[in-house]
Amino acid sequence: MSLWSIVLLGACFCVAAQQAHAGAKPLLETDFTSDPLQDGWTQVGPGGHAFAGRWVAGESPDHITVSQGWWESPSLPVKPFAYYDLKFRFKTSEKGYVAAIFLDSEGKALQSDTYDSLYPAPDWQDQELCFRAYPLAVKVQIRFQAITTPVDVARVSLHQGDTIGTARWAESVMAADPPLHYTPPTDLAAQLPRTAAALRHGRSLRIVLLGDSIANDTGCSLFETLLHHRFPHCRVEVVNSTRGGTSCIWYQHENRVESYVLQFHPDLLIIAGISHGYDSEAIRSVIRQVRAISNPEIMVLSDVITPQTLMESSFVRDSHLPEAEALERIRSYPEGLAQMTREEKVALLDIRTPWNAYIQSSPQPQDWFMRDAIHASSRGKQVVGHMLAMALEKVAG
Repeated sequence: MSLWSIVLLGACFCVAAQQAHAGAKPLLETDFTSDPLQDGWTQVGPGGHAFAGRWVAGESPDHITVSQGWWESPSLPVKPFAYYDLKFRFKTSEKGYVAAIFLDSEGKALQSDTYDSLYPAPDWQDQELCFRAYPLAVKVQIRFQAITTPVDVARVSLHQGDTIGTARWAESVMAADPPLHYTPPTDLAAQLPRTAAALRHGRSLRIVLLGDSIANDTGCSLFETLLHHRFPHCRVEVVNSTRGGTSCIWYQHENRVESYVLQFHPDLLIIAGISHGYDSEAIRSVIRQVRAISNPEIMVLSDVITPQTLMESSFVRDSHLPEAEALERIRSYPEGLAQMTREEKVALLDIRTPWNAYIQSSPQPQDWFMRDAIHASSRGKQVVGHMLAMALEKVAG
């Protein structure tokens, strides 16, 4: 795409987003001029400890502050697969978090949430976060959380968004990152012909991402919205079917593929994350269980985001295997995974190699892309999301 096309597309995104918001009633809008506790906000302490924070009125701007725990908004209704646009002002001397926590019909928090970083900002700064509603979610709560130093928050609003506005946000986040030079592999299309046809011919395409919190972060990039400019007639729905720290070693047992995969009726199943214990046979087991009942196309993603040295040292420490055996499993895993995917005739996308190359060549430190030592912020999520969107574009030809 030419630079002019990108500029024009960005302008269209901005106008469309402004028009969408102009007539839409916000789900949440507050400048904290009244007591947030009376308006349905709650204060939660971390791990059973006391909350530390307050409502600050009479300053400019009025705001809430938290130094231990988090403030949570009232529960707000959401629609399955809908996009939402959160805007607010904040300041903090160290990192903090903002999150969208989804609730089921019983009011219980669901595993698939959306977290992002609040980067150090000594003065008031505007931030925007777009997210997609989990299909089983009934409501969402917005959370502002301190880590080590106080976080101040003012002027919070939440609107329902749309595909174009959400893609605009994703592109704006990526624009703050160093340029991405990524050439997707050419061998994915042979295993994903129906995915290619759905994109090209404007059919619906439901993608289920199965895995851990890293798989969840990958889905939270909202990569599907980036496909809209090229495939505007294809309705792409994405389900983050994830559970923190969970792998196919767990999903393969007790018919968990039913509740985590099959109930969502995927057209494309993407198995992702870092928690598979270097065990390609567990991934094979999940693939075969899914295929025994349904027939989605399947793609396996390599691990990504979390530094490999951290992953490997954690596995050696926690696997309860002799060190030599643990190291051999790590060494042989890439070849074993490639062989397994060839035998099962599923696509394999190595996203770790281009991620490492991007991080190593970036003038920004790795912390720029991370919200903690393991997980990506929106900056890092957009790198992975853009790679995945580019790979799917290549599949479609």
